Amino acid sequence: MGTNQQIDILLVEDSAAQALLVKTLLKPPWRVMEVASDGNMAMRFLNKEEEFSGVSKPHLILLDINMPHKNGFEVLAEIKENPDLKHIPVVMFTTSDEKKDIEKAYDGGASSYIEKPPSIDELESILDDLVEYWSKTSKLPVTVG
Repeated sequence: MGTNQQIDILLVEDSAAQALLVKTLLKPPWRVMEVASDGNMAMRFLNKEEEFSGVSKPHLILLDINMPHKNGFEVLAEIKENPDLKHIPVVMFTTSDEKKDIEKAYDGGASSYIEKPPSIDELESILDDLVEYWSKTSKLPVTVG
């Protein structure tokens, strides 16, 4: 991807305050295209169902673990089982530092696991590092549709 091409993120986060922080701190060309407040909404978005029928696929998914209705591990499993979605990198973005959660995420096909930091400055630094990695070090898949 070119450095000037917009990079769309699906943020799956049940905390409105946390979602707003991430949206505010991400720098162009990165943008949060949608905030899904629970796992069911995330899957409706990714499968282009109901109110999301005309959306395009994200380049990357930031996925919380602890959410209502369907947790992050369930969402990750559905993404990785779907041939149309499994190529999209999923970064687990959560407050959990539990070894079992980290192992479960990687066993389930997560591309990365990031523990949410306690301060805004640390969050900004982590998001900058995330952007740096996925923009310059790694290659994101080209999304179609």
